[in-house]
Amino acid sequence: LINNCGEEINSWISTYTAGMMAYLLEDGSLIRAGRITSQIFQAGGIGGIIEKYSWDGELLWSYTLAGDSIHLHHDFEVLPNGNVLVIAWKIHSATEAISRGRNPLLTGVNIWTAYILEIEPTYPEGGQIVWSWDAFDHLVQNYDTSLPSFGNPKDFPDKIDVNFEAVGGLSYGARDWLHANSIDYNPSTGEILLSMRSFNELWIIKRGVDSGITYRWGNPMAYNRGTVNDKKLFKQHDCHWIKNGLLGAGDILFYNNGSDRPAGSYSSVDQMELPLLINGVYPLNANDPYGPENSIWTYPETLTSEFFSQNISGVQRLPNDNTLICEGASGHLFEVNELQEIVWDYINPISVYGPLT
Repeated sequence: LINNCGEEINSWISTYTAGMMAYLLEDGSLIRAGRITSQIFQAGGIGGIIEKYSWDGELLWSYTLAGDSIHLHHDFEVLPNGNVLVIAWKIHSATEAISRGRNPLLTGVNIWTAYILEIEPTYPEGGQIVWSWDAFDHLVQNYDTSLPSFGNPKDFPDKIDVNFEAVGGLSYGARDWLHANSIDYNPSTGEILLSMRSFNELWIIKRGVDSGITYRWGNPMAYNRGTVNDKKLFKQHDCHWIKNGLLGAGDILFYNNGSDRPAGSYSSVDQMELPLLINGVYPLNANDPYGPENSIWTYPETLTSEFFSQNISGVQRLPNDNTLICEGASGHLFEVNELQEIVWDYINPISVYGPLT
C-alpha cells in the first residue's frame, strides 16, 4: 500500500504470488487472491486461493479451490453479509458440450465455463458453497435441430450461444471460451455484474436464483442482434457499478482495452448508464439489442495509441469524482479530473525482473 508520493504505508507477505485482485476493506484488512498452478487450467488470470489478512499481517482466513475440474481465477467480491462471490473455471467434456449443441469442429478436448460461487467463510480456513451459477446451464444454439437447446440466439437473449466465438483445438485459449475477468454486486437490486472478455460483453445475472442473463451489453453479435459496427466493448476489464439506482438503473465503469477495436489499438475508460427497469425487467425491443447506444463518458475524448494496454488494467472513481486509471501492461497509474486533465501519475518501479534502474 503506497501513498501519493509512492511511499510505502503497509505491506503484507504471502507464500502465494498474486492471483490478480486485492481489496483493502474498511476495517483495514486486506483480502486478496493468490495463484496456485495447475496442469489443467493454464490460461491467464489463474488464481486458486483467497486470503484475508489483518492490517498487521496476520492471516485471518483462507479458501482454496484449485482442482482438476474447478479452479478459481481473476476476481471476487465481498458481499454485505460477509460471504464472498468468486469466479471459477468449471470443466466440461467435449462429449457434454456437443450434447448441448456445440459444433464438434469447434470443440477440443474440453471447454471451461464461467462458474459463479457464493462462499460462506469458515474461519480460519475453508467455507460452504451456499449458491452457484453455471453458464453451461443457460445455452442456446442453432447448429443441431435435434437438441432441446436449438433456437435462434436472437430469440433467446437470456441464453448463451454455445458456438459464438468458439474456437477448436488444444490451446488453453480455445478451452477458455468465455474468460470472465471481473465480478461486482449491486446490493440494492441483488444483481451480479460479470465481464466476459471473449464475448466483448458485460452480463447481469440475479444472485440466488438459477436464471439466465437478465441484461447484456457491448456486443449484440453475441446474440445475433447486431454487426461488428455495433460493438462497444473490446476485450474489457474491471466492469463495476459506480452508481446504484433505486429502480435497478445505475452507471457502470470499465476499462475498455481495445485489443480488437476496428479504429486501432486504443484503450479507453468508459462510463455507461443502464436503462431503467420496467416492471423489474430491462427493456428490450423485438430484434433490437439492449441499450444504450453509447457511453455517457469516455477517457480520452480522442483515442490515441499513447494510451493502450492489451490486457489486464482497471479503473476506479474516487471520492473527489476524479478517475484513477491503471494502464496495466505498462504499470502506469494516473488520476484525471472531470476535465480529463492528469493531476497525478505514477509508474510502477517494479517489474517481473525486479526493480527498474
